[in-house]
Amino acid sequence: TVSPTRIFSLIPAFEVLLAFQRARLVVGQKTRPITIATLMEVAVIAGVLWLAVVSTDLVGVTAAALAAMSGRLCSVFYLQRILGGEERLAAEVR
Repeated sequence: TVSPTRIFSLIPAFEVLLAFQRARLVVGQKTRPITIATLMEVAVIAGVLWLAVVSTDLVGVTAAALAAMSGRLCSVFYLQRILGGEERLAAEVR
């Protein structure tokens, strides 16, 4: 089995990336994607935690770590998609 410590060891890297993504959006005065990413993260955490507890025999902490990482990944990927789209748009305008 995978230990929760191994799963949570990735959190600091994703936290730095998420802070950078959010900062770029705040500086650009586009905060709606941050709100959407946060709502998405919470929904994914709740869904994965529920699925892990109901349909598997994962220990509570492992299920929670998996859910937290899943939510964080979704948030990071969503914001990266938004930021990548803005860069393509800026390149087209030039």
